[in-house]
Amino acid sequence: MAQGLVQRFTLIYDADCGPCARFRHAVGFLDTYRDLDFASLADADERGLLDTVQPGLRHRSFHLISPRGTVRSGAEALPELIGLLPGGSMVSRVVVHVPFGYRT
Repeated sequence: MAQGLVQRFTLIYDADCGPCARFRHAVGFLDTYRDLDFASLADADERGLLDTVQPGLRHRSFHLISPRGTVRSGAEALPELIGLLPGGSMVSRVVVHVPFGYRT
C-alpha cells in the first residue's frame, strides 16, 4: 500500500514526457466532475506514493492510486480509470469482460 495518503483517486504521470502529459490533460478534460487528482512522478516519489512500485517500473507507464492506497499501473489501471470518468462505467465493463478488451 502507498505510504502517502491520498484523499481521492490520483493519477501519477511523467510530467517530463510529452505523450504522458497529453494523456494527463486528456483525462483531466474528460474528468468533468473533477473527481481525480494528478501528481507527477517526481512529486509521487517525494511523497512515497509509489514505494510499492519497483523503481525500474515507475517510468514505464502511468499509475492510479486509490484512496485506500492501492496502486495499479498501465493497462491494469485503465478499466478503473475509465470507470471513474463520467459515463465510463459501461466502457469499463466492456474492457474487462469482452475478449481482447484490454488490447482495444
